[in-house]
This record gives sequence, structure tokens and C-alpha cells, in this order.
Amino acid sequence: MFTAIELYKLFSDRPLVQFDAVKGQKYAIQVGSKKVGGDVLLTGFSFPVSGGLSVQPVSINGLPGGYDSTTLSSGMVTYIVHNSTAKTLQIKASTTLGKGITLPASFNLAAGAATVKTFALDSTFDKTTPRTLSGELTLSGYVGNVLQAKSVTPTVLPISNDGQPTDTSTLQITRKAQVLTGATGEVFYEQVNVKNTGKFPAVGCYAKPNEPRSQVAWIAYNPSTKKVIGTANTPFNLAIGKSQDILVAIRFFHDRLADPAYGYPIEIQCATARRLDIGHYDLTNNIDFTNTVTKFPKLTLVNTIPASGILDIPAPGKAFTATFHNESSKTVNVTAQVRTKWAFDSNVSQRFAVAVCLAKTADTVCLKSTAIDLPLTVAAGKNITVKVAVRRPSGAPKFDPQYGASLLLKYNNDFGSPVYPIGGTTKALRKK
Repeated sequence: MFTAIELYKLFSDRPLVQFDAVKGQKYAIQVGSKKVGGDVLLTGFSFPVSGGLSVQPVSINGLPGGYDSTTLSSGMVTYIVHNSTAKTLQIKASTTLGKGITLPASFNLAAGAATVKTFALDSTFDKTTPRTLSGELTLSGYVGNVLQAKSVTPTVLPISNDGQPTDTSTLQITRKAQVLTGATGEVFYEQVNVKNTGKFPAVGCYAKPNEPRSQVAWIAYNPSTKKVIGTANTPFNLAIGKSQDILVAIRFFHDRLADPAYGYPIEIQCATARRLDIGHYDLTNNIDFTNTVTKFPKLTLVNTIPASGILDIPAPGKAFTATFHNESSKTVNVTAQVRTKWAFDSNVSQRFAVAVCLAKTADTVCLKSTAIDLPLTVAAGKNITVKVAVRRPSGAPKFDPQYGASLLLKYNNDFGSPVYPIGGTTKALRKK
């Protein structure tokens, strides 16, 4: 198996680096520029020895673009096309999305060459009827009449009625309370139930990423049999009061270590429903932020006391403890950070106050002074217990399970700043 690695630097001359990589061998790639800065997209394509045809998203309506399959709904999406075969290919574009889409004209692409091509909606495309189309954008490479290589890009094309709020559906989302944290390229699966609780039918429902540098796909799902149904990325409609179970897959093109402040990486939308933010975690579940990215240490949550995910706060205040175990073979230096997050908490008088300290057991007093950021050292294979003290405000808002306190153990980046959450938990806070 060989891999052609293509490196394109945006806003410049799009240089290309290609080489054969032996399985199991590590290679170092240096990226830099004397002229510009910013993000660089580095994408690897796996081909046989004969090479293939690769497509890399580069811009949406002339602006830098990522991997979101709904990008064509903006009107125009541009790709870098590269031929890594040893032959000049005649490239033909096609789509299964139907009429109203301008395709790149047929073109020749020499062996090892790259070019830029654009797919766009034209004036004949119906932009008024709410619906969601699902299909493919395809580039096929021929020598004569013989197909040599093909690149297929799954595409979801929603046409929404954002300008008609009176017809907007209302969705209710039910999903497992879990944190998506993992390594680059890892695929996560999320079971989601979508219900139309509004007064209008929900048409053309679909899933999409809520973060850059990620991809999402979905399929109908039967939770009883744990089997998928039908074809992936098929939009679904919901009559009033009806629901649909779907299985959503998401892949990140970066290491993702979850933080409750980051929100949730998946959105559920419909052509007749405004964007539904399902980004808040239900903090009553004692959400476990244990890291699964192997290059970072792993601190596993052992327990919290009290065990309930809801912490009732009387007038004098309340504390909870959390014990973590260092799964690593080395001593780990982390920073314990505590934060509160409350909806629309611009009023300081409505905020809960939190502080963290080191403790021996759940019932002992603090061994060190309290703070919102506390440096800690956890020996290999050992446990550590921290205590979080919470003081309630006089004007605490109504209880909401999506908002409360988070305790995160953060690993330092190369500059010594705590950035990467490798362990932690949450408590929903309630005034008693």
C-alpha cells in the first residue's frame, strides 16, 4: 500500500509534495512560509501503486473552505484536483444532485499535475422550495474510453426557508450524554432521536458538523435491533409529533480533547427548521472527560462524592470531591481548572462561585489554598483527589441541567499553558 501525500498552501502558489510512503514508516513534513501565515490543510490520499485522482476542498464562494458536505448550498465550491497516475487523464464531471448545477467542463490533466475546478448553482436552480438534496459530485479520469481513476464527493444540498419563520418547525433532540474526544482521523458514532414538536411538518432534515475541520454522515437507525436502515446521508421528513432515530458518524481532522465550553460538534437541521443547537451537555450525568488520544496521558475518573450529577447548594455553600487515577506509566503534571457556565449569566450577582483544592479524601479539609486554577502532580499509577467548593449567589437563576460547574484536569502545551483536557467531570448546580 502506498500513500500520495499532497500539501497545498492556501492563498499562495499551492505547492505540492508527493512521495511514496512505506507502511509503518514515519515521515516528517515541514510547513512554512516567508510571506503568509494561517491554517494549512494537509491531506493524505491512499492509492494503489498506479496512483489515482484526488480532490481537496479549497474555498466556498471564494473564502477558505473545509470538509462540510453542505458547502455547495452557499452557491459555489472550489476544489484542487490532482492526478497522481502516470498518464494524462481526460477528466469529466458529473453529479446525482439533479438540474441547476454548473459542472466543470471536460479537461485534460497531465500526470502529476494539479488544477482548480469549481461546482456552482446556476440561475435555473430552484432556491425557493424548501427541501434537502443528497447526492455526489464526481470527477472521472479516462484514457480513451477506459476509466482510470475516479473521485466521489458526497454532497448534501439544503434549501431552507429561513425567511419564513411562521412555517418553521420545532425539533427536540434526545441523545446520549457523552463527550467526543479522540485522535485525528478517529470516527465517533452518536445515536440521536429527532422529534418534530412544532406545528408544521419538518422537511429535509439532516446532520452536519458544528466545527471546522470535521466531516459528518448519518443514516436511519433502529435502536432495538441496533441495525442501520437504508442509505447514508438520506434526508428525512418528520410529520407533526413524529420522530426519527439516526446514527451519526463524525470524523475530526485534528486531535479533539473535549471541553464543555466548546459545545457539541454535531448540528441537526431541516429545510423547514432553523438551526438546532444541540451543543450543550446535560451536566446532571457526571460527564466523564477522560482522554482517549494516546499521545496524551490518561487520567480516569474513579468517583465523585456525592455521586449525584446535581449538587444542591445551601446558603453556606457546598463542596464535592473527585478522585482520578493516572493510567500512565509516568508522572503527570496538570492544572485543575474549575469554571461555571450559566445561560445568559451576564449578571454577576447570578453566578455561582467555585474554587478547587487538593484533598486526601472526600471528607478532609483542603491541603492547599483554594483557587480556580490549581497545579497538580499525579504519580504514575496513583490516585489524586481534589475538592471543589461552590458558593451560591443570592439571585441564582432557575435550575437548568445544561449549566453548572466543570472540573477539568488540563495537560500543558509546548508553551507550558494548560490547554488539553485529559480528565474531568461536571455537576449541575441547583440553589437549595
